[in-house]
Amino acid sequence: VIGRMTVDQMSFNVYQPNNGEPAEGDLINGWRSAAIRPIVRNKIISIAAHSTAQLIFPKVFAWDSQSDSQEGAAKVMEDLMEWSAEQSKYYDTSMNAVIAACVNPASIYYTEYGEVYRTVKKEKDESGRWVPEKMLDEDLSGFKDTPVPVDELYIENFYESDIQKQGWLIWRRVIGYDLASTKCGNCENFKYVKPGVQLIFNDVNQTFYESYDSNMRQDSVEEIIYFNKKMDLKLIMMNGVLLTDFDNPNPRVDKLYPFVKFGYELVDEGKCFYYKSLAFKMQSDANIINTLYPMIIDGTYLNIF
Repeated sequence: VIGRMTVDQMSFNVYQPNNGEPAEGDLINGWRSAAIRPIVRNKIISIAAHSTAQLIFPKVFAWDSQSDSQEGAAKVMEDLMEWSAEQSKYYDTSMNAVIAACVNPASIYYTEYGEVYRTVKKEKDESGRWVPEKMLDEDLSGFKDTPVPVDELYIENFYESDIQKQGWLIWRRVIGYDLASTKCGNCENFKYVKPGVQLIFNDVNQTFYESYDSNMRQDSVEEIIYFNKKMDLKLIMMNGVLLTDFDNPNPRVDKLYPFVKFGYELVDEGKCFYYKSLAFKMQSDANIINTLYPMIIDGTYLNIF
């Protein structure tokens, strides 16, 4: 899955080795064209733009108990939906989600509602020192939709398409220490979290020890969120430190996973968790065009020579 995602992303970004330039000192082939037409990229952006513009907001119809049409109520509901979308930047989220489905094996988004406060300084006291106070962080609060790359989400069953039927889900990502402290700084165990340092348990002597993580920068934190529907769990761990209670429940009232997943095309009869992306589907056609395109340019050069 990760290999497929890497190849498709390079195709979408019109990747060329060595920046598309001929090898230095290659006098024999240096004149040949390395031009590539962005077939895959243009098609994906066109499809994403058209589908998002037509489907971003549904049409609302309202009737009363007597089955009479209520156009005013429908208009109010549409205005409320648009206002909510503006607050949560739903326009960008929809566009990015469709592009992700066209490029990657799956488009996965995590949705949540939160109230995050940060410490600010507005006034000085009598001694001339700044007085810290709590203020709502509007950038991190409210309804938030976060893209989840397929290489960050670990699933239980590869052959189960419905994400809500997965036994457990593990979301692993690396974030900055400042962001981690803003989100989880009020947790009792966060004082044990050190940026760039993992807390590891040794089964042999039954002790914990700290180890520098060579895969992370020294100002980063590895965040792991574990969901288990059967046990009704949502556990948050940062750099090996458990920040929630060991039996912390899923805060959603419906107890569903706060993830949504979709893709471009099926790869089997509908059992596989992942999909075939548009970039994968168009790769053969793009290879043919990008083989003939430089040949036409090279032939023109030869005729001029």
